[in-house]
Amino acid sequence: MADTPSPIAEAEEMARRLARIEQNRASEPPLATSENEGDSKDMDATDAKIAAAEARAETSLAKAMGEMRAEFAALRGDIRELKASSASKGTVVLTGVTVFFGIAGLLLAVLAYGGDRFGAGAAQRDMVRAAVQEVMAQRKAAR
Repeated sequence: MADTPSPIAEAEEMARRLARIEQNRASEPPLATSENEGDSKDMDATDAKIAAAEARAETSLAKAMGEMRAEFAALRGDIRELKASSASKGTVVLTGVTVFFGIAGLLLAVLAYGGDRFGAGAAQRDMVRAAVQEVMAQRKAAR
């Protein structure tokens, strides 16, 4: 994989080739006129133009492939994030269920032991009343 150039590097190389071909083409005379129809120089210019067109096509293809690879990589990353967030959703649901059962257990504990505590308080109240009445009765008897 390290020996294989990236699509962006390939596209840059194609662009450099295309620029060299276009510079060479600008310095050459036009392709065909009635005076120089069969010259080999004209054939070289034609070959250069064909090579330039091929280079442009290859450059466009390399750029498109590079963009597609980048988009596919981004899409793969989005899919991984989606999978990670769906795992997070499961965690959130599990946490919610756990909290629900925790609150329900706490409520049951309060109800189960709350009556006992309330009964103990009521019994203590009755004992205090009885003690106060006894003290009041002793004071009345002492007079």
